[in-house]
Amino acid sequence: MTAAASIGLWQIDRLRWFTTTDGCAALAVSTQTIPAIVDALSNQIATPKLDKISNPQNFDALQHGRKRPFRDFNRSYSSEKGSYMRSSLTPIIFGTVTVALTACGGGGGGSDSSYGSAGASGSSTTTTSSNAAPAFDNLASTISVNENQTSITTIEASDADSDTLSFSLDGGDAQDLSIDEETGVLVFLSAPDYETKTAYQTEVVVSDGTTSTSQAITIEIVDIAETSGEAPLEINITVDSGSNMYGSGNKYYANGIAVGESPDITLEAGKTYRFLQSDSSNTSHPMRLSLQADGTHGGGSEYTSNIDYVGSTGSSGAYLQFKVPADIDTETLYYYCQNHPGMGGRIFITAATGTGYEIAGMN
Repeated sequence: MTAAASIGLWQIDRLRWFTTTDGCAALAVSTQTIPAIVDALSNQIATPKLDKISNPQNFDALQHGRKRPFRDFNRSYSSEKGSYMRSSLTPIIFGTVTVALTACGGGGGGSDSSYGSAGASGSSTTTTSSNAAPAFDNLASTISVNENQTSITTIEASDADSDTLSFSLDGGDAQDLSIDEETGVLVFLSAPDYETKTAYQTEVVVSDGTTSTSQAITIEIVDIAETSGEAPLEINITVDSGSNMYGSGNKYYANGIAVGESPDITLEAGKTYRFLQSDSSNTSHPMRLSLQADGTHGGGSEYTSNIDYVGSTGSSGAYLQFKVPADIDTETLYYYCQNHPGMGGRIFITAATGTGYEIAGMN
């Protein structure tokens, strides 16, 4: 049985205090005669037993700045034998009337009172939050990329509502580009050639499913030295997953992915070469040279003669420069990653022929 069904009308004159015979409960009501349906306390009490209520005890109560005594009060119950009140202090406000019930024990039931819930007054307001548009995180309007590489950059964005974001391209040279819808990785479909096209334009779009934000970008292609008449000669290095004689994992690629991972590179004696490592995929993968396959990972040591390192790999302007001695006494070197095994391949040294360099798939 719920409290609503077990406690009927209370008519109380003046402020009262009473306790059960076991000293477990007390009730106080302000000085008005009110119909107080205490089923609002149904989550807090069980039904009190009439014969457990003793005479009011003469506790003084402070009201309106002065103390008042007790007087008799009328009460009516419909209750079950043996039940008792249970709760901690619980205030209920009926307009200007305050009821406070103190009891002990446990349990309680639900309320089905037509008088409404305790403490509820006035109207409620429902606030509908508006959707915030996503925003790009430091996306530059112009991005510079070396020719002969497919990777461009990773587009990043954020959303104040923490919605799932998706990326796309719109217009311009979008047909020559690709962006991963989830990660924002932006690449060329084929490695650009500066001598063919020097810039690409498109709009990058990020959407949270409800609203979207777009930004126009220009991708400028950087010319690198590719012929023997240009000095130094430049070879663009990137890193991607693949398989070579060492197994599967991250591998070096030279001038794009067309010839495959860890390619054989042929250089000419007496020429200067730059292995460009400005692409972000090179981060934590600094290239080194050695007389031993796989360099220090294969038991060899780093080859340092006529070699300079500029910048931090993965950052703009980073490269390894190697000036091949005209009288070099070796025909084969090996390029490898200083930090990770199995990423590199071979470098062949030939006499000067005027071709500059050659890149071929690993044999």
